[in-house]
Amino acid sequence: MSGFFIDHDFVVSENRCEHLIESNPIDRIDTTIVMEQVPEKILNAAAKLFADGGFERTVISDIAKSARVAIPTIYHHFGNKRNLYNRTCVWVFSRKAQAHWRQLTQPYEGGDPQHLYNYLEALARDFMEDKVYYGLMHRELTDRSTQGLKELSEQSFSYAFAELCKLCARISPGKESSTLGLSLHAMQFGLIDMLRFGVYVDPTFKSLQTPAEITRCTVSSLLPEVDWSKVKAVKGRKKTAAKQRKR
Repeated sequence: MSGFFIDHDFVVSENRCEHLIESNPIDRIDTTIVMEQVPEKILNAAAKLFADGGFERTVISDIAKSARVAIPTIYHHFGNKRNLYNRTCVWVFSRKAQAHWRQLTQPYEGGDPQHLYNYLEALARDFMEDKVYYGLMHRELTDRSTQGLKELSEQSFSYAFAELCKLCARISPGKESSTLGLSLHAMQFGLIDMLRFGVYVDPTFKSLQTPAEITRCTVSSLLPEVDWSKVKAVKGRKKTAAKQRKR
C-alpha cells in the first residue's frame, strides 16, 4: 500500500500529477496518532501482533501482555480494538510515508532515473526487512474494505505518491504518470511477495534475492526506454537476502 492508492482528486490528466501543495505536505498527513501523548509501546506491540495474526486473530489481552500494560489502559487510549487497529496502521504507514516523501523531495543531483531507482530500492528494502510494515501491508491489501483502504491511503500515502508521479512524469512524459507510479509499487511488492513461490516455478527467480536485484528487474521491465546501465545500486546493506530466506 505504500503509495499504492491513487487519490483521483489530485491525479490529473496530461500524464502528470499536478496537485498544488501550498505548504509542507507532510504537515497535512494525518499523523495524529504520532503526535498524541499515548504509550508508544502499545502501538509497537499492536503493530507486531496485527501484522502476524491480522485483526480477527489478535486479542487485546495479548497486546496488553506484550506491551506490559493493563487491558483498561489500552481501552482508555484507543476505545476499542478496531480503533486501535486503524490507528496502529496509520502510525506505521505514516512514518514510512514521511520517509518516502522526504526521499522523493530532497535535492538530488544524480539525475531522475538514479533518483527513482534509489527510492524504489529503499522501498524494496522496507518490504524485505521490516516484517511489521510488510505484514500490515499484506493484511491491509487482502482484508480491508474499499472504504478502509481509501481512508488509509488518504491519511498516509497520498503526498508521497504525488511526488512519485512527478518524478515518473519527468522520466517518461509519454506515459500516464499515476499508472506508472502504481505499477512500480505493485511490481516491487508483487515480486517480493511471490519470491518464495516463484523459485519453485521458475529457477530464474533465484536471481532476485536483494532489493537491488528486484529494483533492477522492475525498472527495466516497466521503463525499458530508459538507459539503466549507468544507474548504480545503493551501496551497503548485504543482509537482506538472508533475512528474506528466513521469513
